[in-house]
Amino acid sequence: MNYHKHFALYFILISTIWLCTQCSITKNNTSSSSNYKSFNYKTIDAKSSGIYNDAFNEQNFNAYFRIEKNKYIWVSLTGPLSIEGARLLIKPDTVALIDRINKIYYSGSYKAFQQKYHIPLAFDEIQQILVGDIIMDAQKENCVLTNDLQVCTIKNDSAVFTYMFNPKNYTLEKMRVKDRFSVRELSIKFASYQIISGKLFSFNKEFEINTQNELLKLQLDFNKVEFDKTIDCSFNIPETYQKSSF
Repeated sequence: MNYHKHFALYFILISTIWLCTQCSITKNNTSSSSNYKSFNYKTIDAKSSGIYNDAFNEQNFNAYFRIEKNKYIWVSLTGPLSIEGARLLIKPDTVALIDRINKIYYSGSYKAFQQKYHIPLAFDEIQQILVGDIIMDAQKENCVLTNDLQVCTIKNDSAVFTYMFNPKNYTLEKMRVKDRFSVRELSIKFASYQIISGKLFSFNKEFEINTQNELLKLQLDFNKVEFDKTIDCSFNIPETYQKSSF
């Protein structure tokens, strides 16, 4: 996989992989669903196997995720023989990527990265989604029952978010994110829910990213998810690696 070419894809993956870990809607007290509680955690440590497809190739890989609340999102991508191909670290104000295939590392501000790849989410918006707190003001939400799914739509300045919930337990079945300034659209399917440490988690996630020129597909099957353990986010850059900007 060309890590530089699909840098934006990695970011979208990381931004959405933890979508609705608890998969409940947090509403204000005027809502009939206000008994759904916020998702509480300190750290998340997880591992998944994945399959990536585009118009030209298919590739299997493993992804390791570590998240410390309000501080960072750390990801390591490995290929055959467990050889690491890339390592990514996102913080509220910076983004860095180590490309071990080409011996290059990228580093810059989150704002510059966001503008370069037209990412519609600010860091705080990502974290809100990551922890499963989809907050909807009861007076502003737009939800309807369609085909046995509760469909809710939220808009911000950059994107339109559509959430499709199972109304019986509010687990997230599907989600779409539409960029308001381009034809790009991300869709996600959630399946194989299990309870981990009292939290509902989807162990199977399927992603499709439609752009003007291509369709990218990604499937993730999680085989380890742990909460609130001590984690390490080492990000040591070899001295021989060339530095590049976004």
